[in-house]
Amino acid sequence: MQVIQLNQELFRRHAEGDLLATEQILKEAQPSLRRLARKVAVGLPVTSSLTSDDLQQEGAIGVMRGLRRFDPERETDFEAFAMRCAHGAMIDAIRSHRSSDQFIQSEMDVPARHSSLEPDFWQHTLRDLNPTERQVIEWYFQENLSMRVITERLGGIGPVAGNRILNQALQIMRARLS
Repeated sequence: MQVIQLNQELFRRHAEGDLLATEQILKEAQPSLRRLARKVAVGLPVTSSLTSDDLQQEGAIGVMRGLRRFDPERETDFEAFAMRCAHGAMIDAIRSHRSSDQFIQSEMDVPARHSSLEPDFWQHTLRDLNPTERQVIEWYFQENLSMRVITERLGGIGPVAGNRILNQALQIMRARLS
C-alpha cells in the first residue's frame, strides 16, 4: 500500500466519485487487510464461525468507511489510517458475532422445545417469516449447516448479516410461541 501513500491523484479521483480509483485503493489494501485479518483471527475461539476471510471482508468495509473520512492533505500515512479503520471494523464484527452467538445459544432450543407441536403450528409459524428467514431457519436447524455455509448459500453475505437474519427469525418465532 505504499503506492497509495504517495498517490494524491488516486485520492482526488476517489473523492470525485471515481469508482475505479476506489477499487484500486481497495485492491492495493488487500495484502495488508489479509495480514491483519489473519492476525486478528488467531485470537478467535475455536468455536467461532468467523473466519479470516470474513474478517478481511469486514476490514475492507472499514477501509471503505475510512476512505470517506480520509483527508490526504491532513493525514500523511494512509496505510496506518486504513488499518486502524479495518481493525475497528473487524473488532465490531467479532463483538456483534459474539452477541449473536450468545443469543443463538439461548434460543437454539426454540424448535426443540416445541417439536411435539402439531405440524400445522410449525407451518403457520414459519409462514410468518420471509423466504430468506425461513430458509436460514431450515438450513440452521434442520440441516445443521454452519453460518459460514449458510451465508455462502445466500450469495456470499457476511456472517454478521447471516446472524442478524437468524436472530430476527428467532425473535419472530419466539413471539409467535409466546
